[in-house]
Amino acid sequence: MAARAKRDRYRLKKRPQPGARELRCEDAGCEAYYAPGGWSFRVPLVREDLIREVRESGRKYTVHVGPAEVEFTFPPGTRCFRRHYVDWVEKFGVPNRYGETVRTTPELWVEQFGENQQRLAEIQARG
Repeated sequence: MAARAKRDRYRLKKRPQPGARELRCEDAGCEAYYAPGGWSFRVPLVREDLIREVRESGRKYTVHVGPAEVEFTFPPGTRCFRRHYVDWVEKFGVPNRYGETVRTTPELWVEQFGENQQRLAEIQARG
């Protein structure tokens, strides 16, 4: 019987701190906002909710409808749909021996992730 690898979940979340201030694209140095040729956003045709959100956003755009998706192209200086914040907090999570995700430091996260990848490679090599 082949050894079964335990499935560990390594997480990296980036969230704004409580009370963090949201920034406009131009204040955050947003790449999309400052792109010389503008920027585009592709939406699968099945995501009617996203298509409606773009159309109702008040932004100027050109549209190209393909067989499976809609591509909206926005001129330079148009706000993107991401939310930009000041004071981001990075949370690194690693599984403990009970399978629960616990917070840790970036260094420990990288080390444990690497060790897990090595164990999986060894198990796969054994067949």
